[in-house]
Order: sequence, then structure tokens, then C-alpha cells
Amino acid sequence: MKKITFLLLTGACLWVLPLYGQYSVHKVNGGEAASEGSAGLYYCLPQNTLEVEITVERTFLERGVYSDYAEQLLKLPAIKADKTNYAIREIRIHTLRKADPAQTYKVEGPDFPSLRLSPEGILSGVNLPNEKMPPAKPMAACGENEAEKVNNPLPDARADFAPVAALNASRRFDTVVVRHKSDTATVIEKILTPRIDVKNLFEQARTMADQILKIRKNQSDLLSGLQEVPYPEGTLKFMYQQLESNEHRLLECFTGTMRKERLHYKFEVVPQEGKTSYAVAYFSSEEGVEKMEGENDGADVLYLKLTPLPSMAAEETDGAGAPEGFACRVPAKVKAEVVYNGNVLSQREVFVAQWGYVRTLPPLAGYRLKLHENTGALQVFEKIEPFSPNPASGAPASKKSKR
Repeated sequence: MKKITFLLLTGACLWVLPLYGQYSVHKVNGGEAASEGSAGLYYCLPQNTLEVEITVERTFLERGVYSDYAEQLLKLPAIKADKTNYAIREIRIHTLRKADPAQTYKVEGPDFPSLRLSPEGILSGVNLPNEKMPPAKPMAACGENEAEKVNNPLPDARADFAPVAALNASRRFDTVVVRHKSDTATVIEKILTPRIDVKNLFEQARTMADQILKIRKNQSDLLSGLQEVPYPEGTLKFMYQQLESNEHRLLECFTGTMRKERLHYKFEVVPQEGKTSYAVAYFSSEEGVEKMEGENDGADVLYLKLTPLPSMAAEETDGAGAPEGFACRVPAKVKAEVVYNGNVLSQREVFVAQWGYVRTLPPLAGYRLKLHENTGALQVFEKIEPFSPNPASGAPASKKSKR
């Protein structure tokens, strides 16, 4: 009877043993190092940071040289003073991942499973099939406030087109008469001396206004067919475009110019437990975007507000004495909003890993699992099917002999 009982217990142990892997996982501190003589693998779970990307359009208003005479000579409005304006065009909220030192784990045992880790040491899968991994891209250093400047191309300016310089001065010649007397004759010598006369600003503006009116008359002649030569259609089109371009450049001397460019700012916010409002940056239409120095509850501040949404609650389980397997996260769903002076400029639903809770899976052998690379949530948990050769491609199946 004792022999039968021993055999039954031995069989039960042999049946249960393959279910649990020959490894164990336990949580360690982030800075704990492997003890001497102990073999183990370390991995960690991710935590999320929120990146707020702000696109600002900067507009330069520059007065023209003859802005004071635009209304008098051409009846056009003009920019009276140089000015710079800023306007928010787009705000995006992105979720980034970083290694969480508070969720570091060590795998120990005689038989390690196959782990797939990121360059930061974040676990992404266990016993996954071999895949061709793309080469790792170098990680660029990114500060809290980096601006990427995108300049719009300025209008093309021809080197031989300088309307202002050509009207600043006029050239004339003075005639100097010199008489050379002798005993028998008198020689008269005339000397031409060049002289530069500088025009005042109003005279320059009036001359340029006359050129603008002349260009408009030439455009009218081209459209009405009053030109002296019957030009082909392509030539007429080219001539009209050149006249229009010259008129635009001359008009800018009266009305002023407007240039635009876009600036991109990126700010990172680390969600903290119990805190739902974060001051991101200061913005005004005169100064643009400025980095926040500490907390500020004043006006003209961009805030990132996080509102937890209903999600699956954590269940209290008593795991004392049970073997520990790999840990995964159950992230919390959050509504992220960027608010400026009480107005919501951008909103999005995101997952914050550290605001959820951590689940521990049993250390079962013969299973593969895959974790979400951004939040550490469980995506795949399936049994590994044993490999069986395909009769069609492998060795032929044996045939029974006929007698």
C-alpha cells in the first residue's frame, strides 16, 4: 500500500512539474545589483511621459520705405511700424515611454526563458518567435524646451532690380567754361563736370508711384491688345507675369511686407500620483512661447490637465507562497487636455502606465507572452504548440505492408 501511494505522489509531481517553469521572478529595487555567485536576468516595466508639441506661427510685419506716402500717392493702407505677432496653430499630445526603476524584476532559475528587451531594459515579450529586428536608431538628446525653426523661403530678389537705390539720386553735368587768352587769340575750353543730386524721400516716393502707374498701363495694354507687336500667347503671359512681379516689389516699398515662419516646441510632463494639473509653458501673442520656471497660476499659461476615466479596477488577491512569474501592467485610461485661459485647445485619451496597477502571471512553462511596448500591458498569452513535421515536406509517412 505504501508503495502504491509513493508511486501516485511521484506521478502527480511529474505531471505538475512541466506546468511551472524552472525559473522564478521577484521584484527588486531599481539600484540593486546582482549578488556574487547568483545568476539572473533583470528587466523593468515602462512608465509613461506625456509630450506636448506646440506649433506656433510667427508673423513679421515690416514697414515699407515709403509707408508714410502710401495713402497720399496710391490710396493704399500701409504698415506704419514694425511688429511681430505669435499665434498657436496646432497642439499635439504624444505618449512616450521610459524605464520605471520602481518596477525592476529579476529572473532566476536553472532554465531561463527567452526574453525580448528594449535598449532601455524594458520587457516586451517572453518566448517569442525569432524575428528580424530592425537596427536600433540612435536616441537623440531632447530637452524640455527645444524649438525647431522652419523658415519660409523669402521672395526671390533679382540682383539687377534695386528700385529704391535707383531713385535715391540723379546724375547731372555742370558745364565749366575756361578762357585761355594769349597775344593773338583766345581759347575757350568747356569742361563737363558730373554731379550727383540726392532726392528727398517724397521725391523718391513720387517717382516710384509713377513707375507703378506706368506698369499698370502696360498691363492694360497687354490685356486689351493695344501693344505694338502681336506677341504669341506664351510671350504675352510671360511679359504680364514679369510686370506683375515688378509691381508687387514696388508696392511693398509703400505697403510694407509680411513674412511668416513656424516654430515647434516640445515639452515633457511626467504624470505623478495624485496630481492632475501641470503648467507647461507661458504664451502670449507678443512674446510667443516661453519655458515655465516653477509653478504659475497666472494668466496666459498653457496647462496640461489629466482626468482619470473609468477603467477595470484592481482585484485584491492573496498570492502569499505562490510562485511568481512575469509582471505586466494594467494601465489607467486618462483624458489629457491642454487648456489656455479656460479654453481647451487640444484633447486626447491616453494611457498612463504608472497610474494603473501591476499583475503577476504564474510561471508556466510552454507559454509565450507579449507586452505592449508603450504601456507594458499584456497583449498576447498563448500556449506554444509543439513542433510537428509536415508529412508533405518532411519524411514520408510509413505505409503498412500488405500480406
